[in-house]
Amino acid sequence: MVSRSERVLHWFRSDLRVRDNRGLAAAARRARELVVLFVLDERLLRGDALGAPRLHFLLGCLERLAAELERRGQRLVVRRGDPSRLLPELLREWRIECVTWNHDYGPFARRRDASVRRAAEALGVAVDTHKDRVVFEGDELRTKTGTGFQVYTPYRNAWWARFEADPPLVEAA
Repeated sequence: MVSRSERVLHWFRSDLRVRDNRGLAAAARRARELVVLFVLDERLLRGDALGAPRLHFLLGCLERLAAELERRGQRLVVRRGDPSRLLPELLREWRIECVTWNHDYGPFARRRDASVRRAAEALGVAVDTHKDRVVFEGDELRTKTGTGFQVYTPYRNAWWARFEADPPLVEAA
């Protein structure tokens, strides 16, 4: 049993929901005081991938998340900047003892997350990350020789066999 004795920051990214959010649930179990954060990343805001419709959708999702958190007595903090620089500053300023987030699998996200992890750990902040958006991560399903699948049908068969043998647990909201 984890004692609720820490100042914990949960960092939302593409997982803008309260229900069935493993990182947020872990943060809430652990926290004496919980801060929830979303960072509007300048690099993504300026990039070609985020046009007006996607930005409008993102802001709507953040409004709904903030309203849901508010109903639960929690305030969503939104900041704008580079998470690799901003998070270490906030961890230090808010005297955070643990930071949680859910895995993100793109190359950009993995580099960003590794940078934030290094900075947090250098500050003495515990980092607690969680598998959340997928049933099985890439390294959890392998061929008999231990390599990644190259053909879909064998992958699908292995996925279903693993799922039926060991179904994942869904956490209550």
